[in-house]
Amino acid sequence: MRRPGVLGVHSLDHFCIAVPDLNEAKSFYTEFGLDVLQDGEGSLQVRAVGREHCWIRIVKGESKRLQYISFAAFFEDMPKFHENLLALGVPQVEGPRGSDDTSIWLCDPAGILVQIKAAERSAPTEKSSFDGGGGGLGRRNAASRSTAPEVHPRRLAHVAIFTAGVIDAIEFYTMTLGLRLSDQSADAVAFLHGAHGSEHHM
Repeated sequence: MRRPGVLGVHSLDHFCIAVPDLNEAKSFYTEFGLDVLQDGEGSLQVRAVGREHCWIRIVKGESKRLQYISFAAFFEDMPKFHENLLALGVPQVEGPRGSDDTSIWLCDPAGILVQIKAAERSAPTEKSSFDGGGGGLGRRNAASRSTAPEVHPRRLAHVAIFTAGVIDAIEFYTMTLGLRLSDQSADAVAFLHGAHGSEHHM
């Protein structure tokens, strides 16, 4: 899945949000069909059922707010990201308290904190299999609500951000993270994907 000679993140690793009530957040994401675990730092980790990867980190805060977005890169590319940011004149900033010192932290044009970290790929390498379990002609193809099985998302590999400057955001994320433009509607909305795959990240 890696494109030779191309510098870019390969996965959306996770995002972190602050909420006033951790118990309410745990209840919400559990009802959504996800595993919610409390870690040793007083925050929550949200995972797909049966998976080890943490897609969302939830911390306590005064109001609901996006704290940062974390993208994963190949281990050997981290020095190249440092060099690229230096050449672009994009300053690196300090990460949140307790973050590791091997990651790269920067702010996008809207002030959103962004992490580039060396990590294993979490983005899919193939299309997921799916069996809709539909019936034939004259038979009901959708289960009634009372008999419908519980749904468990397999992954959370996309994030939506709101910004006053879509064009500026496109330029930032393509230049610094190597994301590629998938689709765009004027300056109102854009979809970006990783350089080492075709799935949308943002």
